[in-house]
Amino acid sequence: MSDGIGMGLRKLRLERHYTQREVAERMHMLQSAYSRLENGKVVVTERHLQLLVEVFGEEAIESICFPEEKDGI
Repeated sequence: MSDGIGMGLRKLRLERHYTQREVAERMHMLQSAYSRLENGKVVVTERHLQLLVEVFGEEAIESICFPEEKDGI
């Protein structure tokens, strides 16, 4: 996972006033594991993406994973 995606996850989480613990619980993982996703320390898996979509919504996750499509490039 790139740092840009991790930063995007952090931004989404803060915009929604979620804690890392709240997101982690919704994703059925430890807070420390979610923190590693936000910090780009682990590679995001397809399962992570599915769970992130459940938490933040498909459009939000697509906007951070594929920002060039959002910008019309």
